[in-house]
Amino acid sequence: MRDVLGYIIGVVITATEGLNVSMMAPFFPLMAEEKLISETVIGIVLAGFDTTAFLTSCILIFYLREKDLWFFFCVGPIISGISMILFGMLKWAPKGYTFALCSLGCRAVSGIGACFGWASIYGIVVPIKPEWSMQLGTLLSAAYGVGTVMGPPVGSFIYNFGGYIMPFAFAGIVQILIAIAAFFIIERKSNVRIEKSKSISFLRFFKSPEVCMLLMPLITNGATSGCLDTIFSPYLATRYGLGSNTIGYLFLAYGVIYAGILPVFAALVAKGFAGRIYTLCVFEALAMFTLFLPKIIPQMENLVQFCFGFFLLGIGVAATLGPSIVCTEGIVTHNFENTEGVKLFSSLMSSSMFSLGRVIGLILLGGYFYSFVGYYYVLLANLVLICASVVCCIYLGFFSVLWKKIYIEMPEEIPLLLSGSFNSARIFLVDTVGLRFTNTVSMAHSKRQKLIEM
Repeated sequence: MRDVLGYIIGVVITATEGLNVSMMAPFFPLMAEEKLISETVIGIVLAGFDTTAFLTSCILIFYLREKDLWFFFCVGPIISGISMILFGMLKWAPKGYTFALCSLGCRAVSGIGACFGWASIYGIVVPIKPEWSMQLGTLLSAAYGVGTVMGPPVGSFIYNFGGYIMPFAFAGIVQILIAIAAFFIIERKSNVRIEKSKSISFLRFFKSPEVCMLLMPLITNGATSGCLDTIFSPYLATRYGLGSNTIGYLFLAYGVIYAGILPVFAALVAKGFAGRIYTLCVFEALAMFTLFLPKIIPQMENLVQFCFGFFLLGIGVAATLGPSIVCTEGIVTHNFENTEGVKLFSSLMSSSMFSLGRVIGLILLGGYFYSFVGYYYVLLANLVLICASVVCCIYLGFFSVLWKKIYIEMPEEIPLLLSGSFNSARIFLVDTVGLRFTNTVSMAHSKRQKLIEM
């Protein structure tokens, strides 16, 4: 029973960190407008979470030690929870840049706390049941994704019970309580060692055009996510007169399809179809086109069309984030004979590029660009970026190994690798999606990985 509770705690912490990323989308942009904050500054504030978490994880990747895992696991959610509560209390802050600076500070601290939690959660929870490590990785990724996409509708529901502060107070209190519960429930045991990356240079991987092309969909995926956090609430409030208590419900189409289709994609990735699933980022292009279409045919603009666009977007996001680590590892291994650090690079880049994209979407597209050209042309810019990503996937499918079956065979004993990014700054025993374990005859044989089925 205690083992099950430990796994539940890990999943809840993961999901609440996902809520941290997206919950303010229906509320903060509207509140910031009341506080006389520009769109560009709104983007900068929202990007504070991604930026500080990414920078913190880059530091932890060199300095985190095994004995520090328990401290970061318990303290991280508490830091993040307190900052979320303070963020909601800024409703009573003065207008202007006082409000903006306080909001940026809260989001930055929340990002640090989230990074602490992610950097330690896998190394703490895996020893509970090491034989479940593969399932746990997939479960944690799914929990984070579900928390992210369900943040707006959950936030809108809670908003009805107390206004602006309630969604943030709820998420913050849950994180604090679950961290306290973890302290008493999860047994402090760790039989893993951390493999640092000081001697590994990742710059060599970027010399391959194929690696750079593969990362393009992750950047555009993050840019779309960040952009939506800033532009949709003001647009829906202006165009349809919707308030913060209802806007989040329109994101349900996005959240439901994401949560429903992610297990299907994970099963297909496990069968070697990671590259083909990754190419389904084309659904993001279809989503952006659906949302942009009323600019061409105004009669088509309605909330049903909006929800259908988000439905397509949920498919595209799940298809991109789900198999990204496996695809990255396959492409890198195909292009380089010396694959030292390939797993660390794959987990690091898969989520770091998403984080980079969110910063671009929040500050440039949803902030600066939006203030000059407006809602529809920001969608058009996203559509162009996504189409470029689809072209990259098609090229890698025809001229590289992306559309060939990709398997990852794991040795019996693997050191934990530190992954560094806000979305995946965690300890990896295995990659998080669709891995296959094999019993090996000798350690020499177990250290070899067959990644691409030619």
